[in-house]
Amino acid sequence: MSDLLIPVGNLSSDAGKAANKTGRKQPQKARAYPLSYAQQRLWFVEQLEPATAAYNIPCALRLEGALDRPALQRSLNEILRRHESLRTSVVVHEQKPVQKIASELELAIEERDLRDIPSGHRYDEAKRLIEAVSRIPFDLSHAPLMRVALVQLSEHDHILLVVMHHIVSDGWSIGVMVREFSQLYEAYVNGKESPLNEPRIQYLDYTVWQHNWLKGKVLEEQLDYWRKQLTDVPVLEFPADYSNAHFREQAGAKVDWKLPEKLSSDLNELSQREGVTLFMTLLAAFQLLLSRYSGQNEIAIGTPIAGRRSTETEALIGFFINTLVLRTRIDHGLSFLELLAQVRSTTVTAYAHQDVPFEKLVEELHPKRDLDRTPFFQTMFIFQNAPLGAVELSGLKLSEIEIELGATKFDLKLTATETNGIVRGRLEYRADLFRENSMRRLLERWEKLLAEIVRHPQEAVCNLSMLTESEQQQILRTWNDPGL
Repeated sequence: MSDLLIPVGNLSSDAGKAANKTGRKQPQKARAYPLSYAQQRLWFVEQLEPATAAYNIPCALRLEGALDRPALQRSLNEILRRHESLRTSVVVHEQKPVQKIASELELAIEERDLRDIPSGHRYDEAKRLIEAVSRIPFDLSHAPLMRVALVQLSEHDHILLVVMHHIVSDGWSIGVMVREFSQLYEAYVNGKESPLNEPRIQYLDYTVWQHNWLKGKVLEEQLDYWRKQLTDVPVLEFPADYSNAHFREQAGAKVDWKLPEKLSSDLNELSQREGVTLFMTLLAAFQLLLSRYSGQNEIAIGTPIAGRRSTETEALIGFFINTLVLRTRIDHGLSFLELLAQVRSTTVTAYAHQDVPFEKLVEELHPKRDLDRTPFFQTMFIFQNAPLGAVELSGLKLSEIEIELGATKFDLKLTATETNGIVRGRLEYRADLFRENSMRRLLERWEKLLAEIVRHPQEAVCNLSMLTESEQQQILRTWNDPGL
């Protein structure tokens, strides 16, 4: 969705001017600074549920080859030096939470050697270890809000685990860290100095800019859009398999899905022909699917946005990600193409008003709070960039390992990506609400609906079938049963 990002001015210049008012350059000692709006909200959530690992962001890399440990240690500590966010803690100052940035920190690496375990069991034990370490809560008042573990499987096989707290990081930051680590390690292992330029700004500069820019007329104009968009937003009444569930960082489950190559290609062709992104086409189809399940004509879905609207922020580790609520009214007399045009318009306009953090919307709009539901939406849709592929370094190959934390913050979360021409993804769901077979059936109907859409995009959406072949046969058998 980067094609929809709209520049909002020179952040490095504006932030620098704002930061200079505080006299801040590089911190010589730990000092207190305001939190960003997103950090404020996350800190308050942590106070309601302390010692939770719900906001841990883990990244595990398989390191195959001859590992240079000094280069590894040096690379990680250089990343720690480069990014103030990784040296940040959150403390209470004059009854308010503030950022406290340490001038220097040394990163400790916890090492585990599994070579005394039978080779056939090492990887499973390593996965168990890294998942356990990923679930250890952070104390937000103590930096770094980052921990590193190195698990050795054999002489030339290791797993590197990096866990960061969301208050100083986000999903984009993982990519920044892996990219910087690869460049630094490659340089150090070959006896060279860092090839990376110093960051022009830091996360704190963004925070200062945000507080100085997002106020007055600018804030009111953006809030006015969201007031209109989110007034009386309906709660999604998706039929659950279990009742009386109560949301408290519930155990989650998942089902992976993959579309056929021909259907993936057809969806791309439809998107290009209609001048929309694949994200928009899949979003419109998913909202239609949810409308069918719930019987509701208005569907609101949350979707994340990188929140990095300037080139300076793209290279930073920090908590920039924001959540947009995309609300669509589904008139079942519309054709899918007309529905798609509406979704495109809603998405483009939402991106033009993306600067109000979701946390600020909750604060300003005062939605009815329910501890069992997230405000404004209960379902998330994410279209991800292609996952990290294998990275070849001097004598070392890096590849990403998936980590299962087994918790979910939403009733349903559908993730999609496109790799090698295939659209695939994952459906995560609350195991206290839904059975696995119900979720698999939903995905089968999702594929059927997408196939109908590419075949009959001008058909009224009420006529697009989502029944699978087996369901259609069952209906026919029932209707033709002479005993009825």
